[in-house]
Amino acid sequence: MLNKKTVLIFTDASRALSASAVKEQILDEIPDAVVIIIDDLELHADAVRDYIENVFKLKVNFEKNRAIREERRLARKIDETPKSTNIFKLQNSYKKMENIFNRYTPDLVVTIGYGAFNEAVAVRDKLNAKTRIASVIDDYALNRQLINTYIDAYVVENMAVKTTLVNNYVKESRISLADIPVRKSFREAPPQNKVAEDMKLERKLPTLLCVACSDKGVDVAEFETLAAYKDKFNILVYTGTNRAMYSASAGLGLAAYNEGTALEILYSAADVVLTPPDSYYVAAARETGKLIALWEASCAIERRNAAFLAGFVIDCSDRHRLNRFLRHYPDERFEAVRKHAIRQSIKSAGKELVKLI
Repeated sequence: MLNKKTVLIFTDASRALSASAVKEQILDEIPDAVVIIIDDLELHADAVRDYIENVFKLKVNFEKNRAIREERRLARKIDETPKSTNIFKLQNSYKKMENIFNRYTPDLVVTIGYGAFNEAVAVRDKLNAKTRIASVIDDYALNRQLINTYIDAYVVENMAVKTTLVNNYVKESRISLADIPVRKSFREAPPQNKVAEDMKLERKLPTLLCVACSDKGVDVAEFETLAAYKDKFNILVYTGTNRAMYSASAGLGLAAYNEGTALEILYSAADVVLTPPDSYYVAAARETGKLIALWEASCAIERRNAAFLAGFVIDCSDRHRLNRFLRHYPDERFEAVRKHAIRQSIKSAGKELVKLI
């Protein structure tokens, strides 16, 4: 595209923040590159949707339902290592990937998450294109269904993931270590005292940010536990697009924020980030030096994340543990955990990716 390096990033909605951070990092390295983020659900659109919507005038969202089913299926089977094949299959998603390759002629394709990498590898080889393909593993643990020995490079967060890849016949020379990508706006947010003043928070109280924006969200009992400590903490709840969690938390008198609020501002205000073991939200808390408390994991990959993070976080995986933490905060032990969790930067994922082009 106009003699500029072209990078396509395939991701799904649950990893959109990681994709945005990877795009930032690539542009930091190659400012004039063309970097395009593509929702991998575009490869799997169902023609039946158009028929139903046009004929029966009903709104359907097959993509979202498919993505939820696929996420749950893969999360349950993270120890199953499939035999990745390079055969070009006559499926609609592969044809769409071929159209994308022909339209953009990318120098690099980056996949984040479960979608698109099999199609990208197959189409690259069918067209005999010079495109390099990389996978960014934005978790602290590895879902083995992401293994494909035809991918040119993997970018992973830790040696445990790298070792697992090597043990599954991925060449060590193809694996780079880098931090889980986090948008730089988290580091550039206004200082905590300025944000607290703008948000009119009680300055004498510590601030706890509860991240509750996944499809599973948080058990309402968790919100009830938090609400019991409103006199001890400024409690902020970020629910993203999860309307049920927004209503549940606001109904208990907690300060609820949806996707219209910049998450980095809430992080800046917080002393404690209470989150599920979702790697992006944990990485952002480590980046900004917050004390991290984890509640119960909702899937197998989150349980693996939590196991890796033991020692960096406070275990609040049930209501009893959460209540105990809230009752005893602050404590010197918690401060030691916070300092231990601060991310010791390895290197930028974007810096590793641009080496491929």
